Amino acid sequence: MTAPRLRLLSAALCTSVALTGCASWFSGDGRPQPTPLTTLSQSQNPELLWRVDVAKNSAEGVFQPAVIADRVWVSSENGEVLELDSDSGRVIQRLTLKQDLAAGIAANADHFYVITKQAKLMAHLRADGSARWTVTLSSLPTSPAQVAGDKVIVQTQDGRVSAFDSRDGRQLWVYQHNLPALTVRHSGSLQALGGEVALLGMSGGRLGVLNLASGELIWESAVTLPRGATELERIADVASPPVFDGNMVCAVAFQGRVACLDAKSGTPMWSRELSSSRGLTFDARLLYVTADDGTVHAFDRYSGTPMWKQEGLRYRGVSAPALLNGQVLVYDAEGYAHLLSSLDGSLVGRLATGGNELQGRPLNVSAQRVLLQTENGRILALGR
Repeated sequence: MTAPRLRLLSAALCTSVALTGCASWFSGDGRPQPTPLTTLSQSQNPELLWRVDVAKNSAEGVFQPAVIADRVWVSSENGEVLELDSDSGRVIQRLTLKQDLAAGIAANADHFYVITKQAKLMAHLRADGSARWTVTLSSLPTSPAQVAGDKVIVQTQDGRVSAFDSRDGRQLWVYQHNLPALTVRHSGSLQALGGEVALLGMSGGRLGVLNLASGELIWESAVTLPRGATELERIADVASPPVFDGNMVCAVAFQGRVACLDAKSGTPMWSRELSSSRGLTFDARLLYVTADDGTVHAFDRYSGTPMWKQEGLRYRGVSAPALLNGQVLVYDAEGYAHLLSSLDGSLVGRLATGGNELQGRPLNVSAQRVLLQTENGRILALGR
């Protein structure tokens, strides 16, 4: 796997479980070659803290680890579930579910939650893996389920967000927004914040805040507006999870803009032209975004002023950014983890992991640790 693939879902045709086979996928031909890697003048390489191998997953899966206290939970398409010690990677428990899985795992103190390829959300006891309840979703998930207080929240390909009681699977509410004819196939644009609200990126370049008690929108605002004469040109999805810190929410849209908004009202604070379905993160000073062509950008998070751009990873299938000990970590489709200076974007470190394309996004466990799950079945803990 080299350059990133643009994958589109004909969402208007796929609005029920019975029609999950009707998805239409398109991969562009003549993709640009990945930028060759150059020798680094500095060496602040990320460190491989531990590695655990699990079963391989297909490119259509949306798998990434879940962290609860000092435990890491991971899963694979074949139904394998592992509980790991977060410090050492030691396997504490290995379970085999009799189901093929469509997405990664979520967990709380008592249960873990998986979604099958038959669009069933299943709860299992953490202690021994025994099944507790099962509910059928309206379509396949865009991302792993999320635990938010006493609820399990699922975003599905038909434009729905559904909430279920984490103890018995009772459906609590459903929020649905209309989908255009074409949307970007992505690994989720929902981000639960505790048990009160969730940020929701939507097709058409919209961003909303959901009340998790009722499923109602608190506010909705435009990150970008669709442009162009054709359906393909007018795709403008917020296709990665928005981020929140204090009084600010930031999001980025495919074929659109990166924007930060007031968290209470949704009033735009600033926006800049940029296309990304990969994702973003920020620290106290800067907002970092991986564009769809693999360039990594940094903006002043309060004014939107461009601060730097790293073009040395263009067309390498670069992941969303994560923060690692004050620097910026991204991962490419050839299995290299790259460390960028947060000050000027220069490439300051690199680690060959032996993995391949990332599933989901890098997961920040702490300021000193990032977790990754690759298509070829490697669970990697990186630090510095």
